[in-house]
Amino acid sequence: MYAIIAHSGKQYHLKPGLKFNLEKITDEVGKELKLGSVLMCQDDKLHVGTPYVEGKAVLVRVIEHGRGEKLNIIKFKRRKHHMKRQGHRQAYTRLEVLAIGDEKTLKAPKVEKKEKPQASSDAKTKTAAAKKPAAKAKTAAAKPAEAKKQPVKKAQAAKKPAAKKSEKTSTGK
Repeated sequence: MYAIIAHSGKQYHLKPGLKFNLEKITDEVGKELKLGSVLMCQDDKLHVGTPYVEGKAVLVRVIEHGRGEKLNIIKFKRRKHHMKRQGHRQAYTRLEVLAIGDEKTLKAPKVEKKEKPQASSDAKTKTAAAKKPAAKAKTAAAKPAEAKKQPVKKAQAAKKPAAKKSEKTSTGK
């Protein structure tokens, strides 16, 4: 089962379970939407629209909103002393296809969520108690080390002795 939809000037080939990026839409994360501009749909048989298939839709869920990779734009005119740099990140909405079918009877399939087993509060207090003495030991060890430190003397700049002027002996002629 698949469908081809048109949205924001682009066409997308979708199957149930597929995750894809769409131009940014303003719906919040977790909301389910019906995309009704189906160009072609195949379930039991092939449906081709002129331009859209009547009564067919795609049910999607908004996963996240984001921005794409940065595109660097450089405008340069030679011999004119002109160069302009600009960046662009396209905003998108990530969607997941839940179901494809009739617009009126379209519902999301129910998915059971597995709960993670939670640790008991006793285990949390034991780990917290185990961490506290180690933290105190570190601070106690750090204090004597600080007391032992002595100020470091900077090496005095070695001064060069002044160059001796050589005396010229003049002969009195």
